[in-house]
Amino acid sequence: PQDFCDSAGNTKPLRWLFGRRTWKYPATPVLSKLYFDIGAKDFTEENLYYAIELGKTYDMVIHNYPACNGVCETHSWHMHGMHFWVLGAGRGEWSGSAAQLAMLNTVDPPMRDTVQTISEGVDNMPFDKTQPQTFGPCGYTVIRFVPKSPGTWMFHCHQLWHIIMGSNAVFYTAAHTIPPPPSNLMLCGEMTVEKVAQKLYGCNIGNANVSITGSSPFAAAVLILLAHVARAK
Repeated sequence: PQDFCDSAGNTKPLRWLFGRRTWKYPATPVLSKLYFDIGAKDFTEENLYYAIELGKTYDMVIHNYPACNGVCETHSWHMHGMHFWVLGAGRGEWSGSAAQLAMLNTVDPPMRDTVQTISEGVDNMPFDKTQPQTFGPCGYTVIRFVPKSPGTWMFHCHQLWHIIMGSNAVFYTAAHTIPPPPSNLMLCGEMTVEKVAQKLYGCNIGNANVSITGSSPFAAAVLILLAHVARAK
């Protein structure tokens, strides 16, 4: 964390990090980006998008580190779309040692959708005294989850101002697992009539000789727009 604390004379805004990276909200809703293939190149772990598979078991270690002032703050991590099991928590740094693995409860762990991290040591400073006290780890929490619903699911700190400041990530399933949107879908961000029509109806509205079948309000709206495009040509 200490590598990211230079405020340049207090001219840079404070951001929270997840995996040493900070979340930035896209102009287009994440689910629409995935379903309509808008900016697919953005879906990388570097940008805090993590691909998951339905039915697969995932174990995750949530490490808590101090803020730039050296204080271990409390973070309540919340997951959308599914619950998770809290296998255990401990002081210091997770190394995956035999002792740490042995203390995990894999028999009857509690199931939650939110878990509060171990955050405070003496004087709100890190427990681990073997590392520099200011920026040593504050503790860890281990969770396990099994995705059962397709989608794009946020995992974030539930202190709302921390979300705004970048403490967020997205777990997403493959685009082909996502069901079609509702008929009253509204356009937003980089969603265009062209992109939506191509995905839902396999047509190119740049061509006046197209055919769309369907009785939904959305299909009717696309047909009206197509008529306008045709007349404009």
